[in-house]
Amino acid sequence: MVYAINDWAFSNDTEFPHQDWDLFLTDLSTAPLLLSLSMNPKVAKAKRKVFLACLYLFVGDAVGIVKDKNYLEEV
Repeated sequence: MVYAINDWAFSNDTEFPHQDWDLFLTDLSTAPLLLSLSMNPKVAKAKRKVFLACLYLFVGDAVGIVKDKNYLEEV
C-alpha cells in the first residue's frame, strides 16, 4: 500500500485511485508516511492537503472513538 500512496503523491493524477481512498489510507501504519508527504514540497499542494486531512481524520477518530489509552498514546 505504501507504494500506491507514493505513486499517487508524485503523479499528475488529481483523482483518488478509488472512492473513499482517503479513508482507506488513514491508519496507524501509514501515519508516518502521511505526515512526511504532507510536508514534502515536491508533492503538489492540493495533495499535501489531502494527506494532512487524513492525519486530522486519524487523530480525530483516535480521540473521539477509541477508548483504549495505549492506542491513543501511540497515535
